[in-house]
Amino acid sequence: MVRFVSYFKAALAAMLENKDGMNSAFKAMMAGNFAVSVVLSASLNLLWSLLNSLQVIVMLPLLKTNFPSNAYLLSQTLNKVANFNVIPMQKINEMILKYEFTRPKNENFFFYSY
Repeated sequence: MVRFVSYFKAALAAMLENKDGMNSAFKAMMAGNFAVSVVLSASLNLLWSLLNSLQVIVMLPLLKTNFPSNAYLLSQTLNKVANFNVIPMQKINEMILKYEFTRPKNENFFFYSY
């Protein structure tokens, strides 16, 4: 216990000797942390806005409208990215949940596998 108290006193004395250096280092860390958080919050906000717009655009072919085949193919491809379909959730859902198969509302839902 005595060793711990003497070690604590030595550390406290070293901190008090270097308080000006520690003060400037702390201010620099706070300024750097603030700058990084501002940059990251702006970029994350742009990323979520991009994903939101992508999800809305990808779902447009589900409306009963005519789309050119190239736009429809691009939309089907981007649908996997916009809906985060990286894990095969359909197989997992079939194992866990018992869904009753219903007919799609229109052929667009069928082609999108809804």
